[in-house]
Amino acid sequence: MTANFLYCGRVNKIGGTGAIFAAVFSAMAGLAVPSSAEDSAREKLRRDFEALSTVEIFGKVCDTDGDPVPDADVRIVWDQATALGLEHKRRDAQLKTDRRGMFQYTCSKPFWITLVACKAGYEPPNGDGEIWVSAEKTTTTPDQPVVIRLRKIGPTTFLVVYPGNNQGKDELFWTKGGKGVSVPFDSLSCVGERKNAVNYEDFRVDASFDTMKKNWIVTYNATNATNGLILSDRMLYEAPATGYVQQASVLVTKRYQKCYLYLRSRTPAVYTRILFEQDPLHDSHDGESLRLFFKEWINPYGERNLEYETGMDAQYLLRKQMEREIKTDFRQNKRPEKPDLPKRIREFNEKLQKEKAEKANANGPAK
Repeated sequence: MTANFLYCGRVNKIGGTGAIFAAVFSAMAGLAVPSSAEDSAREKLRRDFEALSTVEIFGKVCDTDGDPVPDADVRIVWDQATALGLEHKRRDAQLKTDRRGMFQYTCSKPFWITLVACKAGYEPPNGDGEIWVSAEKTTTTPDQPVVIRLRKIGPTTFLVVYPGNNQGKDELFWTKGGKGVSVPFDSLSCVGERKNAVNYEDFRVDASFDTMKKNWIVTYNATNATNGLILSDRMLYEAPATGYVQQASVLVTKRYQKCYLYLRSRTPAVYTRILFEQDPLHDSHDGESLRLFFKEWINPYGERNLEYETGMDAQYLLRKQMEREIKTDFRQNKRPEKPDLPKRIREFNEKLQKEKAEKANANGPAK
């Protein structure tokens, strides 16, 4: 997770106005400029550089509950200003938090500072590792440190992820010319080797354009009594136990607007987290258009746990085999049996090694 200290105000003051910068650059290029302007520019740069002081950082690393994270690794990176403000030197330092999760460091004349904190068993919350702090408006002290939050990773499980293999998001629809659209969503249609036709409607997505307000409205509708959904701006690692509704809407006011949908659907129940990205655009050719992208994480075992076992990323063949098994069970209205993942991975790898050895023996010794 990173916290960036922006010294834009102070850095921009180095060199003053555009006229002074023009004088300095012209002088450097060998162009004729008035001596008084050149001297004035250099003096201005010198004074502003000397005015930059060292910056003492007081920081704290804590978890999402506010508890300190001791012995976390913290990396500090900054660009150190030089006298002209036209060059910089990259600096970095490594340190650890104390038992209270605190750390302290002094940077000499920085343009900007980036703090990165990490510890085994933790990760940045919500997939967002950046916190921006303005040095002009914020002062860090031992009593008011900059806070870097890390999320403690809970027990993991196998989740069906689509798109998989660390890919981005897939497109659900693209409507143009302000035309409304209604699209069914089958979360399991993407499970397996290829995307299939909708067999079960977990919910429906309706999009319409408000010609008066010039905004798109996207409505998510659970389509039967057993299904329910929750919209949130937060990425949760456990699906909510209650609070599911039949319908929820989003007013799209900006490009790449994101929201998370938590879905409880089917019988037996399946819990799913879906990231939607709503991207409106206006142009002379297509008029008012809207593209909707998504990425989903499905727990097929009737549990609310949405903490993905990242070790499965390296197990492509096993992952696809398990996805096929899950899809077969749901087609038969059965709940898949939750696997012992370490055992399943070990047995699958042993089987692959055995098959590889048998194939090598069948082909005879290498010539």
